[in-house]
Amino acid sequence: MRVPYPAMMKDATGGHDANTLEKFYTDENGTVTIVNTYAGVRGAWSVELNKPMPNVTYNVVAQVDGGLQNTFTLKMDSNGHLESAKGHIVSTLVGDANRNGYQQRKAGWLGGPGYEGGHAAPSFFGFIGERGGFFPQHEWQDRKAGTPNEIDEANNFHDTEMEVIKKAKTTLQSGAPLDLRWEMKLEPGSKPGMPRTLKLLYSFDDELSVAKEFNNLRSRQIG
Repeated sequence: MRVPYPAMMKDATGGHDANTLEKFYTDENGTVTIVNTYAGVRGAWSVELNKPMPNVTYNVVAQVDGGLQNTFTLKMDSNGHLESAKGHIVSTLVGDANRNGYQQRKAGWLGGPGYEGGHAAPSFFGFIGERGGFFPQHEWQDRKAGTPNEIDEANNFHDTEMEVIKKAKTTLQSGAPLDLRWEMKLEPGSKPGMPRTLKLLYSFDDELSVAKEFNNLRSRQIG
C-alpha cells in the first residue's frame, strides 16, 4: 500500500503556495517509490530533484507561459541516475529561469572530455533544471560541437530538438492549442549514469509518433 506524506518546497520568493506542495509515496517497507513535486526555478530549486533517489519515479509539474502547466515523469535507475523522461507539453517557457548551469556541468563531468550535461527534454518546454533531469550527452548530439559521433551526420539530437521546438512555436503562434508528447529513454552503457543510446519518441496532437535513436558514445555509429 502506498502511503502519501506531504512536504513543502520554497517558491521563487522564499515562501510557500499551492504550487510547492510535494507528496512522497512509500511502499509497505517505508521506502519512497514515488515523489510528486514541482520543477524549481533559479533561486528556488527543488532539493528532491537535485538529489534524486534510486528506483524512484518523480512526477513533476512545471509552471509555464500562459498560466499553464506541463507535466513530466522521470524514472531513476538503481544508482539514482536518470533512466527515462516522459512529458505532456501544452506551452513553452520563454527565458532561462529554469536553467541551472552548475547541475548541467556536473552531469557532463560524469562523461568526461567531449561530454556535456544534456536535458532529457527541452528546457524551452519548462523541463527541470535540477540534476535529476540531466545526463552526460555527447557534445555533437547536444549542440553539434566537436567531432560527429554518427556515420549519418544528419542524425543528431540537436537538429531534432530544434525541429520540435520550431513546430511547437508555429502551433502556438497560429493560435492553436499545443499538445505535444515527448519521451526519452536512456539505454545504459558500461558506466553507471552514462547512456550509450538515446531513444526519443514524440508526437503532436493525434499525429503518428516519430521515433529517433541517437548514438551517445564517442565512436561513430550508423544512425
